[in-house]
This record gives sequence, structure tokens and C-alpha cells, in this order.
Amino acid sequence: MLSDDLILIAISFITLTILIITLLKSRKKKEPSAIASPPTPKKEYSTYQKNISYHGNYIDIDSLDFFGKFNKSPNEIYTVAYSESPSNKYVLLKGENILVKGDIDRPSLASVANNGTFIINNWGISTNLYGLFTSFTNNGDIIIKEKLKANLCNNSISADGSYAICQTYKSKHEEDSNKLLFFDLIERKLLWKINSLTGIAESYNFNLDEKILTLHYSNNRSYRYSFEGRLLDEEEWKQENNEELDDDLDNDLDDDHLEITDPSQLFERLEETHKEDLESLSKEEVSLHLKKLSLLLDFEEITTVKYKHARTYRYLGESYLKLDRKRDALQNFKEALKVSKRVGVKRITKQLEEELSN
Repeated sequence: MLSDDLILIAISFITLTILIITLLKSRKKKEPSAIASPPTPKKEYSTYQKNISYHGNYIDIDSLDFFGKFNKSPNEIYTVAYSESPSNKYVLLKGENILVKGDIDRPSLASVANNGTFIINNWGISTNLYGLFTSFTNNGDIIIKEKLKANLCNNSISADGSYAICQTYKSKHEEDSNKLLFFDLIERKLLWKINSLTGIAESYNFNLDEKILTLHYSNNRSYRYSFEGRLLDEEEWKQENNEELDDDLDNDLDDDHLEITDPSQLFERLEETHKEDLESLSKEEVSLHLKKLSLLLDFEEITTVKYKHARTYRYLGESYLKLDRKRDALQNFKEALKVSKRVGVKRITKQLEEELSN
């Protein structure tokens, strides 16, 4: 009898032990471990970290359905990308992470500093000639917005993001024509705007220690400006350019081969000659004038700027009229109107069409 009681007690003890162990295991499953790390929250740009590819001077971002040109910061940490019509967008990346994205009308050039501060030139959508320079922080806030009555060509930003410059092409608005602008991005203001005596540069260098801005050109020349806007190499520039300006326009190209190093400068000189001296030129001089105007149409620096593109065709048409070649004149006036309806040749085009149709 005693043996049966002991067996019963032993069974009950074992059953109770199993029950306690089961309950403890169940409780552990319900309660998280005290040393477990909380899950890392996903970053907002996590969906943008894939499918970014580069093709020469272009970048393709699948997640944004974006394709456009790009420039990298000197330290190659940041990338600013921009896409003209029909996209009209810009994007700032840090590595593969999208930091900023936005819309802007007809962006033509963008640059970015080592801290992610970036600048954009754009040509706007107005039928009037104007450009817009805008600088942004690395979170997309606007620092400076400067509207100009001229198309913008180049821009540049200092490596640390504290200064920036842009240059304008020639326009009929003298206050903004052929200007070099210098911005203090820390103080958020335009420091100066001056006539660009040395012309449109190929590249720029900011010496922050000596406060010197250097403009570099394709002919291996360079000119220094102080951060106050003074041309430090003025005497050198005068010496070099007096010789060039004294040369006849014939020196810009040879009959056998073309050697135009600065299409914009040649356009300006031809435009000045056309407006002031066309009536006094001989037939031989007008023919040479025509040849040079025609050659300008081979350069993107001319054909991508509406004012210059349309005006080149207009000047060609007027030159052909001077030679009494009316059909050639009409053809060029029509080409001018295709580029810009405001080029100023609607009346003469209509007159020639009526005259030549009879």
C-alpha cells in the first residue's frame, strides 16, 4: 500500500515539473529578450538605393524615371543631376542616396560642392531672353535666386560651397549682357556683377586663401580676378588682346580650313560689323561676311542659344539681300523664324514671299 502511494506521489511530482517547464517556455516566447536590439528604421531613401547607372556624361535613375546630365563634387561624395525638357528636373545624391529632387524650367548646367551645396543655371520658358541662377543647400532650400535678362552659359562653385560664379552671354539688355557674377553663398548675396572683359571661360578656380578667382580658357590662357571683382591681370590682357583686336576679321579663319577658337566672340564681332558697317561693305567683303556667318552654324555654342541662332540666320538673310540674292535671303529669314518668332523678320519675309511668287 505504501509503495503505491509513493508511486502516485512521484508521478504527480513529475507531472507538475513538466507543467512548470511548459509554462516557463511559453512565457519566454511572449516576452522579448532584454538584450535584443530594436529593429533599425528604414531610411526614407531606401527605395532609391538601387538601379542608378552612369553612361558617359549622363546618369540614369530608374526609381525616379530620370535620365540627364550630371556633375560630381570634387570629393566625389555628392552628385547633382539635371534634365531639360520635357523632364525639367534636378536631383542631388549623396553616394546612391537621393537627398533632393525638384522641378526647374530648362536647366542647362549644374555644379555641386563638397558639402552638397549646389547651383543651377536655367534658361526659363519665356519668349524673352532671360536666365536664372539658383543656389541650394544640401537639403534643397534656396540660398540665392538671381534672374537675368541674358542667357547663362557657365557656372562654378568653390569646393567648400561658400562662393559661386556664373557668366552670361551677350544680349540686348546691357545691364546683364556679357557679365561675370560673383556670389557669397554664406552671406546669401550677390557681391558683384561686372563686364567680362576676358570673355566666357572654359573653367574656373577659387583660391580661398588668397581670395583669387582664376578664369581658364581653351587657348591655354588664364586671367585672375580678386574676390572684390578687380581684374588682376589687366595689363597682360590688354597686351595680348590689343594685337588680336587689331587683326582683321579675316584672321579668324583661313580659306582652306576653319580655325574658330571662340565662336561667341566671333559672333559678337560679326554682329557689330553687320549692324554698323554692312551698308558700306563691298561685295567681296559681304561675301566673306556671309561665309563666316555660315560657319558659325556649325557650333553648338551658337545653335543652342536662341538669340545667337536666330540672329545668325537673320544676318545671313540681310547679307544675301545686300548681294541681291533674294531667294537665299528668304530661305534664311524663314530659318530665323523657325528658331524665334521675335527675331524681327516677319515683314521682310512676307514681302519677299509675295515678290518671288509673282
